[in-house]
Amino acid sequence: MQNNANRLLLKILSDCIFDNHPEFLWNSLSATQQLEIIAEADKFKLRRILYYYLKNFFPKEIIRDSKVNFVSFAAKSMQREKAIEELQNIFKENEIEFRLLKGAFLISCIYPHAALRDSCDIDLLVKESDSQRAFELTSAHGWIVINKNRDKTSHHLPRQCKKNVSLEIHTTLFGNLKNENKKLWYEFSCRNPNIELHLLHILNHAVRDHNLINVETALIDVGFILKYKNIDITYLNYLEDTFKCNGLLALFLNSFSDFFSPSEFACKTQTPDVIKKLCRSTIFDSSRSLGNKTYINTFFRRGYKNFLFIVLRFLASFSLYRMSRRYSISKTRTLLFYPYYFIKTFLSRIQEFFQVKKFIKNDISQDQLESCRTAGTIQDYIDRQN
Repeated sequence: MQNNANRLLLKILSDCIFDNHPEFLWNSLSATQQLEIIAEADKFKLRRILYYYLKNFFPKEIIRDSKVNFVSFAAKSMQREKAIEELQNIFKENEIEFRLLKGAFLISCIYPHAALRDSCDIDLLVKESDSQRAFELTSAHGWIVINKNRDKTSHHLPRQCKKNVSLEIHTTLFGNLKNENKKLWYEFSCRNPNIELHLLHILNHAVRDHNLINVETALIDVGFILKYKNIDITYLNYLEDTFKCNGLLALFLNSFSDFFSPSEFACKTQTPDVIKKLCRSTIFDSSRSLGNKTYINTFFRRGYKNFLFIVLRFLASFSLYRMSRRYSISKTRTLLFYPYYFIKTFLSRIQEFFQVKKFIKNDISQDQLESCRTAGTIQDYIDRQN
C-alpha cells in the first residue's frame, strides 16, 4: 500500500530521470517530509539516485551519509566494470561473441552514472554452440559455481562468482520460442545495440521471471531507456509478437502513466483497470512476492494452459537431455542407467514439491501470499495477450 511519501518519491524519481526540475518539488517540501522520503528511498536502495540529482538541496544532517552511500555503489560498479573487462578479454581471445544484458548493458549505454544502477550480477548472452565452452573458460579463470546442485536446464547456466561479483551466462531471454537463441542473435546482428530487445527483456524479466519483486528497478530502467533513446515502436511490436511478450510495455506505461508522462511515449493498447491497480500495488511493496518463478507458476497461477505447462515441465525432467544435464553425465550413461536416474529424478521432484508446499504454508506471511497472488494474476493476464 502506497503512502504519501511513496507517491512523492515516485514523482521525484520521475522528475529526476526526465530532467523535469526535481528541485522544484523537493524544495517545496519541509525538512521533515524530505527525511521521510529519503527513509522510504532507503527501504528500496534508491537514496543514491536522489543524492545524484538533488545533493545540493539535501538536508545538511544527511549529506555525509548520503555521499558515503553513493560512493559505496560507485565502488561496487567499478568492481563490476573491471570484471566485465576481464570477461571481454577472455571471450575475445577465444573468439566467443556475447552481448551484455540488463544492468551491465544499461550502465554501459543508458545510465548517466554507473552508481545509479544497482546490480548484483553480470548477465550476458552467448550463442548456444559456445555456451559450454564459455562456461568452462570462465571456470578456468576463477569464476566459481555458487550452487553445484542447480538444475542446468534453466535459461542461464549455473551462476558463478568471483570477488563478490556474480555471473550468469544466458542462452535464452524469454523461453517462449523454439530455437530462440538463433533468433536472438539474428535480431542483435540486425541492430546493435538493439534497445528495443533490451527493453522487452527487462520488462519480461521483471514481470515473468522475477514476479514483480523489484518493480522499482524495472520502472527506473524503462524510464531511462525512454528518455535517452528513440524507440522504434513498429519494430518493438514485431519483437513483442515474435517473443510472445505482448502487453508488457503497455502494462507499465498504463499502470504508471504519471511516472512516464514526461517521456511523451504513447502506447495504443489499454490495460484493464483491475490489472493496472494490481500492478501499482507492487510498487514499494515491502512484503514482496516470492522470487522463484516455478513456485508462482505451480501454486499461484490458474488456467488450463498453465496447468499443462507445469505437467509438461515435470515430464520434461525425465528426458535424456534434461537428466544428462541435471546430473552432469553423458546421454549414453543416462540411457544405460535410465531406470535408476528416472527414479532418482522422480523422487527428487516429488520431494521438492512437498518441501515448497510446506514452506508456502508455514513460512511466509499473509501479505506475502497476497503479493504472490497479485504476481500470478498479472502474469495470467500477460499470457492471455500472447
